[in-house]
Amino acid sequence: MPYQTCRHVKEDGHLCQSPAVRGEHFCHFHQSHRTAAIAIAQARVRGEHPGLYLPPLKDPWAVQYALSDLLNALGAGEIDHKRANIILRVLRTASDNFKNGNIQPARPRPALIAPDRGPGGKHVH
Repeated sequence: MPYQTCRHVKEDGHLCQSPAVRGEHFCHFHQSHRTAAIAIAQARVRGEHPGLYLPPLKDPWAVQYALSDLLNALGAGEIDHKRANIILRVLRTASDNFKNGNIQPARPRPALIAPDRGPGGKHVH
């Protein structure tokens, strides 16, 4: 049975290609991230200070994205310099981990249970 894939274009220029949420154009992760980004933008238009939303730091592109969000939040006065400095140190550590090979970028994980097997590895029809 064919299924629609996520239309999100990652920072490296490739499509996400995860299965899209039924009736949507994006996977669960990118759909929820877009919803959060829209909510933040709408709050800024209303003159509110929504703070900072950072994605999971699963690859070097996510670290770069988080740096951009940190800069935007700092420039908009949504976070103080002390908190921004702490977040920057965490992002630098994450970046160093990827650069030094301490952490490999996230890869799809194989399923722990085969699709035709239930708990305990028992065959399911």
